[in-house]
Amino acid sequence: MVLVACTTQAAPDSPSALLRKALRGVQRGYTGVQKTTVFLTEGTEPTTVRVWADGRGGIRRQYLSGAAKGVVLLQNRSGSWQRPPDGTFQSLPSAGSLTPDEVADAMIRNYKLSVSEGRRYAGIRTRRIAIRPRESWRPSRSLSIDPSTGLVLQDATYAPDGRTRSITEYISVQYGAQAAGLFETPKNAARTDDASPGSYTARASNDQVRADTGLPAPVPRYLPKGFRQISQGVLSSSAGVKTPASRYGDGLAAISIFVQGGVGDMGFDQVPGADTGTRGRRRYRWRRGIEMGRTPGAPIIETDRQRTTISIERYRLSYVVIGDIHVDELLRVAQSLP
Repeated sequence: MVLVACTTQAAPDSPSALLRKALRGVQRGYTGVQKTTVFLTEGTEPTTVRVWADGRGGIRRQYLSGAAKGVVLLQNRSGSWQRPPDGTFQSLPSAGSLTPDEVADAMIRNYKLSVSEGRRYAGIRTRRIAIRPRESWRPSRSLSIDPSTGLVLQDATYAPDGRTRSITEYISVQYGAQAAGLFETPKNAARTDDASPGSYTARASNDQVRADTGLPAPVPRYLPKGFRQISQGVLSSSAGVKTPASRYGDGLAAISIFVQGGVGDMGFDQVPGADTGTRGRRRYRWRRGIEMGRTPGAPIIETDRQRTTISIERYRLSYVVIGDIHVDELLRVAQSLP
């Protein structure tokens, strides 16, 4: 009897193997120039960026043109920072994320992958992965990858209706070691502190979110097939008000849910009782929606080629829900919030 060893490891040129290689990042240094075109409802928004990478997790980006011209973004294994054109580095909060292999696993489950010969970008031959949705409400994407290194030389994203959302491609690339000083952690970096979605900071558990805000992270009763919670966290305003938030994804598409408004808008009474949640130095007690005479309001929906934003008032709280799936599916999520 002859025993044949079996393995589930994908072939090197299979869509799943090539996807994992790209998501894990390039393991050698390089520098290059990227051109990105974002397609808006009317017109386009082009940006050019110089990129440096050390092959060990350090990436530096400097915007050469576009609305962010002069901004520098830096990432290494210690964190992420941003420097405005005429300022100093500021540390960026951790948003929480899946590992590259977890992202790949989710894409493989929720999308159909195929690989074909791609175009040349910056003179480099590529293999193109098409990432197509299994359901019509999901977006889609294509990646043209240098098969020898895993560098994504062209990245195109598409809305559920097939319209192009963005195209990013390298117009020049040079592999080789880069100066170590480009990736050093900035000294005395200031901390960003604003109330925008960019101020989102992940927390390790829902208990930590509740301890910081007095409320749990928002959890909808309905999630689209294949979506899972990626992280829970808080938004912090310059006035010190913290509100809970959560993020969900399917490997490609994403949904972010934020509690909207300050304490006065969220159903709290200021009371002296010891059985209340702490928000700053004051203490508040939760008031049920029915006690407030609160009824759900009609959602306010703003949608464009890139994403949909839904502002909705429910029985307990008001929320902002942002996602890049079809508006009808995102509305189901918003209307399932408590």
